[in-house]
Amino acid sequence: MKLKNLLLLFFIVPTMAFFSSCQDDDDDISNFGEVISGTYSGTLKIFETGDSESGYVKLERASDTSVFLSLLYCEKLEVDIDENYELVIAVVDNNHYKLESGSNYLISGNIRDDELNLNVKIGNNTLIFDGSK
Repeated sequence: MKLKNLLLLFFIVPTMAFFSSCQDDDDDISNFGEVISGTYSGTLKIFETGDSESGYVKLERASDTSVFLSLLYCEKLEVDIDENYELVIAVVDNNHYKLESGSNYLISGNIRDDELNLNVKIGNNTLIFDGSK
């Protein structure tokens, strides 16, 4: 009887390890709006004139899959956009996001590893911002 219990112990205990549950190691981040929101400092350039100066952009979470461009500012170039333009987030791959605006205004950009590249078309001018969080 003891031998039977001992054999049973040697077979059951190692088998139980196969039935244990482990937490998934992959971080499934689905709240991209929170991940990329923040203030980015960098350089703002007016494409048509070539003028460029330091400036900053503020992105605020609108939802899990979108952000508001709530501020684009550069004092020396007299650029001060402080309206909420919603940008939809598309995930390209790990830490790389593509931003696209709605059909009534032209804003597009990319974020890769906290580096933001943003193109904003206003009237006859295209503003290009490159910066980081």
